[in-house]
Amino acid sequence: MSQALEAINKIKDYQQCNLSDLLLKMCHLGEPSIHKMRNGWWCKVDMHVSAKGSRFVIESDSNCDNPSEAARQCAGRALTILKQWS
Repeated sequence: MSQALEAINKIKDYQQCNLSDLLLKMCHLGEPSIHKMRNGWWCKVDMHVSAKGSRFVIESDSNCDNPSEAARQCAGRALTILKQWS
């Protein structure tokens, strides 16, 4: 199974997860983090990449109403990109 398909299987149920479980699932993709910004909440995940010197980051908008919304938006964007690669 490709790495993209494995990652898809790990996070495909992201809509039903609570924040803690979702962040744990996102750890399979890379290093997730949640931040409180002036206008709301923001989430990002520094994706695992194998190419030396490269970096790939997926982010939510910075004005989400709560941490769960930010994490779900970020996970949804990650899922979209992973499906394109699979």
